[in-house]
Amino acid sequence: MERIPEELLLEILSRTPTKSLLRSACVSKAWRDIMHKDHHLRSLHCDHLPSDNPTPLFFSNRRNENLSIIAISLAQDYVAGKPKIWHILKRQSFATWNNGTWNEDDYKLANTCNGLLCFRPNNYRQPIEICNPLCAEYSTLPAYPMQDIFSCSVGLGFSPSTKEYKVVVIAKDHGYNFSLPEEGSPGKLSIRTLGAEESWRDVGDIYFNTRHGPIYIDGKIHWTISYANSSTALHLLSFDLGTEEGKVIDNVPNNDGQLQLTQLKEGISVIVTSESDIKIWTLKEYHNIISWERTHIIELPRAPAGTPSRFPRLVGLWQRDDALQVWLHDVMILYDEAKNSEEGCKMYEEPAVSSTWRLHTSYVPSLVPLKRIGCESKKVFADQNHLIQHEELPPNCTPKRVVIELNL
Repeated sequence: MERIPEELLLEILSRTPTKSLLRSACVSKAWRDIMHKDHHLRSLHCDHLPSDNPTPLFFSNRRNENLSIIAISLAQDYVAGKPKIWHILKRQSFATWNNGTWNEDDYKLANTCNGLLCFRPNNYRQPIEICNPLCAEYSTLPAYPMQDIFSCSVGLGFSPSTKEYKVVVIAKDHGYNFSLPEEGSPGKLSIRTLGAEESWRDVGDIYFNTRHGPIYIDGKIHWTISYANSSTALHLLSFDLGTEEGKVIDNVPNNDGQLQLTQLKEGISVIVTSESDIKIWTLKEYHNIISWERTHIIELPRAPAGTPSRFPRLVGLWQRDDALQVWLHDVMILYDEAKNSEEGCKMYEEPAVSSTWRLHTSYVPSLVPLKRIGCESKKVFADQNHLIQHEELPPNCTPKRVVIELNL
């Protein structure tokens, strides 16, 4: 290694897949120090992250159960019945946050961006947390300063044009009229640029309700919005982090089932789940005309008797290669897009998921250093020699068993 020029070594390592780079930390203490301490390498590595192949990230914070974030690797061996699970965070990790005062009901995972997780507090007077689980680092941002805050949506994103990370807050106080937003006091859309601003900056007033999201894709944060609580008409708000301007796209499909906003290979997509099928609509642009195109219809098996109806049946859906993985409360479906028929479905019995699981499809494991983007970082794990645990599971192992049995 001493004979390799430093510039060439950094270039090679910056293009190495994240998992391989983490494994190289086990080679020697010198290599481990490079992974931990060379923020320049970690920043370069982020520049080469694949944006078209994200990892599905599940988050659960149910009381009296293991607080976990897991990432599922969908590869050919997964199709053969050998799922690989990455366990990133567990309850003992969170216990070290905020001087040991973490409560699993205090925070929700808002969204992900370039391997960073953004946690939104349920008590809006509490700070926002940014975490890189692979590097076991987290940073605390000051709470949003609005007085008498009643509702708040938080999203983290990255501006490719300015190379800046920004946190966007859409907040309303008790004077905001959710039924008729234009008749009450306005909400506020505010931004904090990490490492460049010491306080929140108001961008403008808002008169809409956020319904789904946020989802970060390619320099923009997306929400579905409505202009009245009673309205079934949904619109897509795409907020550009470079120009700090929002664009509203009308006619989000939502008239025949439960809706989720997600990221697929084609881009921002809407999943509409009914009793009989799942329809996927993707935002397309042809000759400067933007419209929603239905890209998939997946027929669903009948839900077994006793399936809870008070929760959405669909836990999550994500895409990898030519397969769609559909995770329902009662069954898992592997849908082969090439076959495009029932023959392309494989059932995984008894997934044993909880209604508290939430799916984020845009997670890309990275080594982004929080200090490099202007955040004062702290360590999450007590054992800093172990960044991440990877396990290959036997075919009969369900995700529920993994959450309970694996320890970091």
